[in-house]
Amino acid sequence: MGSLGYLCPDYPEEFGGGGLGKIAECIMVEEVAKVCSGIASGILTQSGLATRIIAMHGNEKQKEEYLIPAVKGEKIASFGLTESEAGSDAANIQTTAVNKGDQYILNGGKIYITNGQYCDYAVVAAVTDKSQGARGIGKGISARLAQQGATVVILDILDEEGKKTVSEIEGAKGKAKFYHCDVTKKEQVDRDIAVILKDFGQIDILVNNAGYDKMELFLKLDPSWWDKLIALNYKHFIYTNYAVLSHMRDRNYGRIINIASDEANYITGQTLSGGLNML
Repeated sequence: MGSLGYLCPDYPEEFGGGGLGKIAECIMVEEVAKVCSGIASGILTQSGLATRIIAMHGNEKQKEEYLIPAVKGEKIASFGLTESEAGSDAANIQTTAVNKGDQYILNGGKIYITNGQYCDYAVVAAVTDKSQGARGIGKGISARLAQQGATVVILDILDEEGKKTVSEIEGAKGKAKFYHCDVTKKEQVDRDIAVILKDFGQIDILVNNAGYDKMELFLKLDPSWWDKLIALNYKHFIYTNYAVLSHMRDRNYGRIINIASDEANYITGQTLSGGLNML
């Protein structure tokens, strides 16, 4: 399948893929799943979970060594997220990665890893700063975006925490601004988003971990369902996401980075490196 470009049909031909697009990949995997769902699952891991992160965030050496051989079927890849205590909840994983200069030391355990027993390599989800808890994932993404030129805007009811994040980003030569806001109150969110748009003109990137990554699915959701979402512990994201995504929809431009997912998901177009990022 790899030599024919069917193992990772969504990837461009220069990577060894079929260049067929996501819809063609879905059709192909559906047909394979009619015969064997296990093989279909392995294909999806190879073409998405285990390689997409490298395609989007890896350097050229990593792409040459890991991505292209996987797309061509020369190497088997796996993705290590699920843990015995956290399940597949990325915000609660316990595996750590400690920076030791020229390498990271991983400490933890993973379960139910598709392709795990056969793989040549694994992309492993781990926490680099456990003291930050779930906040650390979004903060880490935002800090990196700040280093690339984005201005990070933080809405938080915890003044000390928000200002600490601003200080850390500025200490790394990035730009950030804190707005005190109880994001569980719609009127406060609407007020502060209006102020942010007045101060900066636009918001290009939304970092969230509410467990979804498609703008239209959320904006079409009837408000009567919000209580159900809140019951699932999404309360802190409802109003902010609605306000920001409405702005992006009106501009037909923007990007969601869903930290509960394995990859960054584009709404439409491309995001400028100097755009405004909202954490």
